[in-house]
Amino acid sequence: MRGRWLIAGALALTGCSVGHQFSYHRAQPFVEQGRAMSIALAVVDQRPSVNAGGSPDFVGVARDHYSRTSYISTASGQPLSADFTVSIRRGLESAGYRVTPVRVMDRSRPETVVRQLARTGAQRLLAVRIAEWVSEGHLLRGELYYDVTMRVLDGGGQELGRAVISGRDVMGAASDVEVPRLYVQKLEQLLNDPAIKRGLAPPAAAPVVPATPAPDQPPPASEPTVVVPAGGSSP
Repeated sequence: MRGRWLIAGALALTGCSVGHQFSYHRAQPFVEQGRAMSIALAVVDQRPSVNAGGSPDFVGVARDHYSRTSYISTASGQPLSADFTVSIRRGLESAGYRVTPVRVMDRSRPETVVRQLARTGAQRLLAVRIAEWVSEGHLLRGELYYDVTMRVLDGGGQELGRAVISGRDVMGAASDVEVPRLYVQKLEQLLNDPAIKRGLAPPAAAPVVPATPAPDQPPPASEPTVVVPAGGSSP
């Protein structure tokens, strides 16, 4: 792990030759239909290479037949966090949500991110942290290493749900096809996680309790009837 990040960080810092680009920004992950709620979205990139000052558009390395290593970047030329933001926003909006992207510094603390999101007045806050996202392409196979956390909070900053994906996926040689496919798959896994779905759902409406009818009231007491004998007078 440490050796892999040393190579990745060195490439990102030195701007080694660019061999490939991945079109993450064109992706549209499928999101199950939701309600027309407003969501404020922020993505922070806290990968070791970025924290060390490397280029934020760095997404991996590729090695050719001569073991020469080249740098893989985002096809958009934007930071990886920007591509994540575009893709997640597109998926959520296709499901009926209203999304406001919020740009934050990659080194922002979680509480700072939440405060900036809350200022939008959105009904839900969606904070995404990229701790690892890098691919390695070889002659006959490749690997994708990832560690991404998604949190959904209410408008006041109270966490409602959290989802994490972390691991290493092995691919075939065509990593320029496989990596974007896995990218969509990972975003769908996060966005459709039961905890995230529950967090993005509006609060359940309180059940309507039918009004209790007033109890039957006894009829008003009638005046006593006085019987007057014939030829007599009432007392």
